[in-house]
Amino acid sequence: MESLSAALEELQSRISERQRVRELKERLLGAVSRGRSKAERTLQKRREAVQRARDAELDRERGELLMAYQHQVPAGTKEVTLPRFSGDGELTIDLDPDRTPVENAQAYFKRYKKSERLGDLAPQLLAAARHELEYLEQVKTQIEVAETIEDLELLAEELVEEGYLAPEKTPPSRSSKGERGPRTAQTSDGLPLLYGKSGTENDAVLRAANPDDLWFHVKDAAGPHVVLRSDSRPEDVPESSIEEAARLAAALSSQRRDSKVEVDCALAKNVNKPRRGRPGLAYYHADRTIVVDLGAE
Repeated sequence: MESLSAALEELQSRISERQRVRELKERLLGAVSRGRSKAERTLQKRREAVQRARDAELDRERGELLMAYQHQVPAGTKEVTLPRFSGDGELTIDLDPDRTPVENAQAYFKRYKKSERLGDLAPQLLAAARHELEYLEQVKTQIEVAETIEDLELLAEELVEEGYLAPEKTPPSRSSKGERGPRTAQTSDGLPLLYGKSGTENDAVLRAANPDDLWFHVKDAAGPHVVLRSDSRPEDVPESSIEEAARLAAALSSQRRDSKVEVDCALAKNVNKPRRGRPGLAYYHADRTIVVDLGAE
C-alpha cells in the first residue's frame, strides 16, 4: 500500500465485505431451512396419504357391509361389528352416531374414492416432494461454498424465482445480473472445464456440454455439474484431467470435508434434466465412479 491510510481503508473494505457475505449467507440459509421444513412436512403428509390409499379397500368393504346390514345397525351407535363377506371373521366399523347407516356407508365410499385417486397420483406426488428436498440440499451446499457477494446474490435471485425468498426492495449489486453461463477452468493438460455454482449455472453447464464430453457429479449427494471437454474423443482424455475434474466436483460438494469422496462420471449425452425440474437437478447413468482423496490436499 502507498500509505497507512490506504492500507486501513483496504482492511476496512475487506472486513465489511466479509460481514456482508456472512449476513447474506445467514439470510439465504434461513430461507432454505424454512423451505426444507415445509417440504419435509409435505413429504410426510404424502406418505400418510399413500398409506391411506393402501387402506382404501377396507373403506370400500366397510361401506358395502353397512349397506348390506343397514337394518341390523342400531341407531346412534358409535361402532358396529359385522360379519365379512369373505367369511373370514368380522370387521368392527366406526360410525358417526348422528348419521344413518346409509349415510355412514356413503362417507366410507367417498373416502375410498378420494384415497383411490391419491393412490394413482402417489408416485408422482412422492417424487415431487423428494425432488424439492434434493434441490434444497443442493442450494444449501452452494450457499455454504460461496465466497463472494456476487455468488450469493446469484443464489438469492434463484431462490426468489423458485419462491423460497421474498425479493428485497434494493436490487442486487451484481453487475452480471441475468448472466447464467457456465464457469470455466482448465486442467493441467490444457483441457477446458465447465462448472456451476448455482442451479441455473449447472443447467447452463449441461446445455453447453457436447454429447461426448465427460460429465461429473459427486455420488448420491449435493454438488455441482462439472463437464470436461473431450473433443468428441472421450476415450483419449488423459486420466490426470479426469481426476482433476472429479476433484473439482468433490471440492464444491456437500462431501467436501470428507477425506475420500466418490464422484460419478458419465457421458454428457447420458445426463438428462427432468421436465419442469428445479434448477440444477439431473438424472444420469454413470459409466464409472472415481474415488477422490481430498485428504491428500
